[in-house]
Amino acid sequence: FRDLRITKQLGSGMYGTVRMAVNKTNKAPFAVKVVRKSSLTKPEMAAVKNEVQIMSQLHHPNSTLTARARRARVLEEV
Repeated sequence: FRDLRITKQLGSGMYGTVRMAVNKTNKAPFAVKVVRKSSLTKPEMAAVKNEVQIMSQLHHPNSTLTARARRARVLEEV
């Protein structure tokens, strides 16, 4: 998240919140889904992993998925 400036909360759902972010370099706005893994049950974690797997199969210029060792982030340009 170093290249993003996270701002206001846009919404929330079952597994986390969606926040507005702006790319610090090119000023492009994004929606970032933030999931708190520590508060998830095993079935919820499985659902989040399934969502990440589905998102990783999408090929759209306004969506990108970045997986890291301990987290994944799904960004959508708005």
